[in-house]
Amino acid sequence: MTTATSRYASAVLPGALALALALPALVCAEETRAGAVDWETGAGKSYVIPAAEIAGFIFGLNQFNRHVSGEKDYDSDPDTFWKNFWRAPRFDRDPFSINQLGHPY
Repeated sequence: MTTATSRYASAVLPGALALALALPALVCAEETRAGAVDWETGAGKSYVIPAAEIAGFIFGLNQFNRHVSGEKDYDSDPDTFWKNFWRAPRFDRDPFSINQLGHPY
């Protein structure tokens, strides 16, 4: 990793992390003012907060891998995104024990 990239990563990533952590709280506070969620009926629930959290986590993890870890094993770019988006998924033929225990560890 070059010095400029290192400085960029050390300056931008903490700010992006802080924004990702604060965004759901800001959205939640805004929704609370607009109307409270009724936990019995589910009225007033939001799908925006979980969607933003998932997208933010995936983006943050990708950026951490790209700029900080230095590993190129799972490197991605827009070309790999579109290739994976338009190509059918491939499934492995590993047994249940490998998929449930082997891969996570």
